[in-house]
Amino acid sequence: MKILLLPNYFYPERYAGWHLEHDIYELLSISGYSMVAYAPMPSRGIDSEIRREYKNRYKEFFFNGKLLLHRFPLYAENKSSILRAIRYTISIIIQFMCGLFSQNIGLLYLESTPPIVGIIGGLLHKIKKIPFVYAVQDIFPDSLVSTGLSHEGSLAWIIGRIIENFTYRNATRIIVISQDFKRNLLKKNVPEEKIEVIHNWIDTTSIFPVERYNNTLFSEWELNPSLFYIVYAGNFGNAQSVHTIIESAQLLQSETDIQFLLIGGGSQEDTLKELVISYKLQNVKFFPLQSSEKLSYVYSLGDVGIVCCKQGVGKNAFPSKTWSYLAAGTPIIASYDLDSELASMANSNGFGISINPENAQEMADSILKIRNNKQLLQEMSSTAKTFVEAHASKEKAMKRYLQVINSVISSN
Repeated sequence: MKILLLPNYFYPERYAGWHLEHDIYELLSISGYSMVAYAPMPSRGIDSEIRREYKNRYKEFFFNGKLLLHRFPLYAENKSSILRAIRYTISIIIQFMCGLFSQNIGLLYLESTPPIVGIIGGLLHKIKKIPFVYAVQDIFPDSLVSTGLSHEGSLAWIIGRIIENFTYRNATRIIVISQDFKRNLLKKNVPEEKIEVIHNWIDTTSIFPVERYNNTLFSEWELNPSLFYIVYAGNFGNAQSVHTIIESAQLLQSETDIQFLLIGGGSQEDTLKELVISYKLQNVKFFPLQSSEKLSYVYSLGDVGIVCCKQGVGKNAFPSKTWSYLAAGTPIIASYDLDSELASMANSNGFGISINPENAQEMADSILKIRNNKQLLQEMSSTAKTFVEAHASKEKAMKRYLQVINSVISSN
């Protein structure tokens, strides 16, 4: 009996939440489960040399042979939303056919990227009569509305709701990452007994504080270690509203000791770089995504980390980068909806400051508040590490995941 996986991305690709999938697959392998996965040839977050290296790797084994990965050719992902949508569609059609003809499958495990992948889960559940566990990292189509890409009643929204309802109806168990997500699903009449809340986590042995004098990125990127750094590390997408950080940098131009580091990539990267040029900013620098081996250096780089989103997105998302900052002992400024779970956590636990989303002035004021109060910075940094160890540990999350997987398999 095997567990079927149909991920949109796989190693060596670099993407938000990669460690979550890795940890789950590792958990399943050491728990005695065999897995078979089907994924496109890698393209996200890697250079052309790596793409060429993997061009003919159609089959690979991982986790001591417990996971067999089959790759299929597909054109590289790019910044065009239309081409990405077409790529997603082609990918899930291929994955559906692969899943349909897979043998000895006892469980289907899917994550909600891309959101239309739920169609595969529902169809394979109905056709092959196998249990289906769906892990929700993004509420779709709500996220389309909150990011301004669509509106309620639009064709995209109607199709999204049909896909969403079909997916939830056919999922054996649904894992969500926050109480906000659970409340969202309950309002859509998803049975409560189907829903499990398991927050995302971080492996504190993999991401940990790195003292500035030991952080090689300072020399590699020619950064002055005596300055005060604000770091955003993640996706430059429509939902993240990274332009707010740049507008905040514009407000703080006269504070020459404050520098902004934007690390990552995405559909809005060129637009953001053009904005920096138009503002003639000297206090903003861009750097590419880094390998997993450098994540402790990345998230330890700043005095403060930024977690941000567009107005209205906060209750439909909970970025895993939050835990990465905290594991590195970096306090955060959460430019997130104030009624979201993340904002509530930051305010009540003291590892950061919550501000209204898309408010550059509030962000600038919060940066100055922390910069001007070393004791506050030290307290937040200490609290960040303590909080993540107590509430977002890998061990606790893995125990919960295994309980869900085991219970679904044993009852089907």
